[in-house]
Amino acid sequence: MALWGTRDSFAITGTVSVANGSTTVTGNANTVFTTQLNIGDALVINGKRRKGTGIASANTLTIDTAWDAANVSAGTITGQDTPVYVPTAEIVANNII
Repeated sequence: MALWGTRDSFAITGTVSVANGSTTVTGNANTVFTTQLNIGDALVINGKRRKGTGIASANTLTIDTAWDAANVSAGTITGQDTPVYVPTAEIVANNII
């Protein structure tokens, strides 16, 4: 049973790159962020959670907290259904219960 909606997580087409210290996530040619995501969605990139704060194009989005891990190239990305009012700190800390 899903926690917040009809699903706990959902697939996002393609892979992404993000640099340490950056809030910009760049998708490969196959990503379609504009149709698969909404601002405020929780994202999981290579196992780390972030909240999407902007979608500039089909292959560029911003996250609210700078990437604090090693640079990612061709990393996996999935979305998670969460209430949009959940504070970023709770998403990043995986405190959603």
